[in-house]
Amino acid sequence: MRRVSVAALALTSLLWGSWALPHGTSRSYLTVEEPDPAGRRHVQWEVAIVDLAVAMPLDLNNDQRIVWGEVEAQETAIRTFVRANLHFSDLRGTCTSDISPLMIDWHGEQSYVVIPLTLACRGDPGALAVDYRFLADIDSSHRMLVRLNERGETRVVVVTPGMAREIGAAHASRLAEFFRYLAEGAHHIWIGYDHLAFLLALLLPAVLRKSPGHWQPVSRFRDATLETLKIVSAFTVSHSITLALAALGFLRPPSQAIEVAIALSVASAAALNLFPRWTVSGAWLAFGFGFVHGFGFANALADLGLHRGDVIIPLLGFNLGVEVGQLGVVAVTLPLLFVWRVRPAYVTRWLPAASSVIIVLALYWAAVRWPT
Repeated sequence: MRRVSVAALALTSLLWGSWALPHGTSRSYLTVEEPDPAGRRHVQWEVAIVDLAVAMPLDLNNDQRIVWGEVEAQETAIRTFVRANLHFSDLRGTCTSDISPLMIDWHGEQSYVVIPLTLACRGDPGALAVDYRFLADIDSSHRMLVRLNERGETRVVVVTPGMAREIGAAHASRLAEFFRYLAEGAHHIWIGYDHLAFLLALLLPAVLRKSPGHWQPVSRFRDATLETLKIVSAFTVSHSITLALAALGFLRPPSQAIEVAIALSVASAAALNLFPRWTVSGAWLAFGFGFVHGFGFANALADLGLHRGDVIIPLLGFNLGVEVGQLGVVAVTLPLLFVWRVRPAYVTRWLPAASSVIIVLALYWAAVRWPT
């Protein structure tokens, strides 16, 4: 009895711990234009006000909201902060930069501080590199998405804080970019608590089969694996469709509505685990709700404003990375669930307890994300 209680407590703690926070990706955006005849580059860094407020004081009157006047009042401090966290260089050394007056813009429902810079570099324009340090020690999920216009082409580069990164055309490699986006797709799954909760809600009953009115353990690991492959394949097909449609610009529903819908899909999938009389299979659930999750996966790519031809490699790499991330989760989780499935407590306590925690978390996410 003690062993069962400890295992159930561990599973509940895992679900409730860091997952209680709603999933939201943190991104800034950097646009780099081609050098002008004098060799200067016009650069624009856009950083979310909420992210900037994590790194420096912006809420000057402590009223839990930040207005543009408070941002303007900190312009000198922001300029100093930019110089400390965003460095450019080429093969001949550090580029000098001039910062123009700050502006404001929106990505989705978030407001961003727009920081225009003019770079003066001495070397080959194609050898530009950036050393990005913003939120490096605070938020491991944060990324800067770079859109580089150079030599008549547009390149997209993902930059991780704390790592110097070559972004110029001289360093361009389609294959390297593909693998970078593949890594980002896997990373998105591993930090996407709502996507992970959805996958776990579908995996929990994958080691069981429905008998009239109750659950029974499957007899062979092969049966559980086949059921899991059906779930993952169905989810892959449907989310790939909407990911492609959104990233290519054909469909782009409001991001806030999609995030609420994702949370509700997680709650729905987990709720069905509490009613074994319902005959909806995990594969059909994954297929249906996967369309919604695909729009969520597309947010990181759609906000770049790329031409359709420019997003193909990022789209393919990111999508494959999502699949790699999912398979990694399945490879770790499924054998454990298969071992636990034969214990009477798995059906009577663990499955309903874990599913209930997922429901509570998902409803909390939905409430937090609900438009106000």
